[in-house]
Amino acid sequence: MKKQSFGAALGALIKQKRTILGLTQLQLSEDAYQSPSKVRRISELESGTVANPHPKTIDPLIVALKISDEVT
Repeated sequence: MKKQSFGAALGALIKQKRTILGLTQLQLSEDAYQSPSKVRRISELESGTVANPHPKTIDPLIVALKISDEVT
């Protein structure tokens, strides 16, 4: 069994949270980065093509999606 990379697992979480909140990738890009030009980066993250995303890339998404380290 192939182990899922951190980037793929994070991408799945980002997509799940974005969908639950009813946001498009464009809306998330504007909320997280105040820039619609970052929508491609969100697409790349959600598809799992970025194996080890940089904290500067994911921190604004974590805040915008209200992701915490709490286990529910």
